[in-house]
Order: sequence, then structure tokens, then C-alpha cells
Amino acid sequence: MVISPEERSFNIDVKGLYKKNFWGVSEKPKSKSLFYVFAFVPDNEPNRFFVLTQAEVNTGVAQHIEKIKAARTARGKSIINAEKFPGLPWDLVQTHENSWHKLPK
Repeated sequence: MVISPEERSFNIDVKGLYKKNFWGVSEKPKSKSLFYVFAFVPDNEPNRFFVLTQAEVNTGVAQHIEKIKAARTARGKSIINAEKFPGLPWDLVQTHENSWHKLPK
């Protein structure tokens, strides 16, 4: 939990990677006070940070699961385990780099 400069409290869930990869994260019950910071901390490059709202994460996770299901169905495979490891692809998260403006003032 954090408190903004205007003394508004909110929660941040931090996820980290050191290599460009899939971000493991699951949908959570709706809350206006939950935000995500995805921290990319590589060995030989500057650190990068990506800020998403909970709604953006939940939507992205649901869309990714549907994409996996569609791909598995097209290949004639089972979709039973499609939701086993939810998360977001690197490409989706990187579009939110340095989006600090999303956090409460």
C-alpha cells in the first residue's frame, strides 16, 4: 500500500523480470485502488518500468487467455489447461512504459 502526495491510499502489485518474457499475473476482483508496476531489470541495460491499471491487466489477461484458447482450438488441441498460467505478453506491457500518470495524485 502506498499514499500519494495528495494523501490518497492505493495498492501497487509489482512484477519483475530480468529478461524479456511473459509476465505471470492473474485477474483479481475489481478495485479502483489497485495498480501494477511491471519492472524490467536487465543485467546490462537500464531498468524500465511499465504502469497499468487493474482494469488494463484484467482485460489483457482475459484477452490473452482467449487468444490461447483460439490457437489451441485451431490446432485441434484441448483448451482445458489454457488458463493454468495466466499473464500478459511482453508486447502488451511495453506499450505502458513510464505511464506514471495513471497513479493517483
